[in-house]
Amino acid sequence: MAAHFLKYRDIGRRLVWTGLLELASPCHLGGADADATSDRPLLRDGEGRPYLSGATLTGLLRALLARVDKDAAQALFGANWGDPEGKQARLLLGDARIASEGPVPTELRDGVAIEACSGVAAKNKKYGLELLLVGVRFHLRGQLELFGKPEQDESLLRGLLRILLALENGQLVLGARTRRGFGETRLAAGPEGYWQVEDYRLDTPAGWYAWLGRKLHGLPEDWPKDWPKVAPVAYRDTAALAKYLKVALPQLTETGDFSVTLNLKLAGSLLIGSEGHDPDQPDRSHLQRLRWRDDASTLESVLPATSLGGVLRHRCRRIALTLAGQSGKQLADRLVDEMFGPAEIRSNQKAWASRVTVREACIEVENHCAIPECGSIRGPAARWKACCLPRTPNTVERSSWNCVCKPVTRIGLDRREHYCCWRCATWPPAS
Repeated sequence: MAAHFLKYRDIGRRLVWTGLLELASPCHLGGADADATSDRPLLRDGEGRPYLSGATLTGLLRALLARVDKDAAQALFGANWGDPEGKQARLLLGDARIASEGPVPTELRDGVAIEACSGVAAKNKKYGLELLLVGVRFHLRGQLELFGKPEQDESLLRGLLRILLALENGQLVLGARTRRGFGETRLAAGPEGYWQVEDYRLDTPAGWYAWLGRKLHGLPEDWPKDWPKVAPVAYRDTAALAKYLKVALPQLTETGDFSVTLNLKLAGSLLIGSEGHDPDQPDRSHLQRLRWRDDASTLESVLPATSLGGVLRHRCRRIALTLAGQSGKQLADRLVDEMFGPAEIRSNQKAWASRVTVREACIEVENHCAIPECGSIRGPAARWKACCLPRTPNTVERSSWNCVCKPVTRIGLDRREHYCCWRCATWPPAS
């Protein structure tokens, strides 16, 4: 037992690195809570604060590194499960806590499945997600145990640089529904750069004193009075850290993926329904998400990737059915499932993730409101209120719309149209 331990725990140097990871899109890190107000609540610690667990972060970074270098992934994160002779991990990652000290609000987002044939909501397919806001930051902290010998440490350092480079390029995605725009990340730069690194040389007594005394409260009496300390050093980016470590910066490896960026402009109105965040808002508002910045949240209108992904799947299926005909319906459905994942996962059925990744996009919503007739609602509530709100405040105060409807111009159209205020129940007179 002792010989086995010494064989695989030869440590001559420790690198401790820290950084700030920021959410670039809403994120769901799932947990369990019997008193939750959503179907899928967030993971929380004993104090009730959401966090990113070290086990989740380790698994994601291992999978990210294994795509380009399996040997480096095994050297850094240890042997695969079930290997009794495998080595222990040399890269240790702790739980990532939210950087903000105060309470961090979350948002609830409803999801619903749409029947491909009828275009209406599917039965028993509505669910609610609790999401962390865009802009929430996590404190990342990792520790790399090195041998202290350049010829043995080079491969470990190169693997670490690949991971840090992937974080810097926003390749890490967290949580659920990552193929539908959730969980995108980016690094947040501090005053002096992305990374803070502490380098402990454990081949000398001074290095061990520095390592053991870094977090001691109340030093022993025989502790050296002039014991050395290691101060964190800031590095602008991963390239600057690679220069300090004297290791060549790894090149990005092609993965076979390709991306398409579209700049779309609406030809008409758009309303993706949401209950809104304000009780004074209309009954139906365009979907908005919260952005966390400087310990405060702001609203911004979005085109959710879940809606866009569903539309793309439905359109792809129609094209496949047109080409294959009714006799090739099974072939068309299999093609769509291969691209977008299975529509339903039954018992004993193999599941796989979507090959198509769609990102959530911020949009500018036109400043207009409408109260259409809705014959599908029975009873006295035969008229319902709907509103598409802009991301920026109106030039006309909403309080002045209490009784008088204001004409507004629809952007992108050659003619002027009138729209009614959501507080009024009548259409404005035609001009």
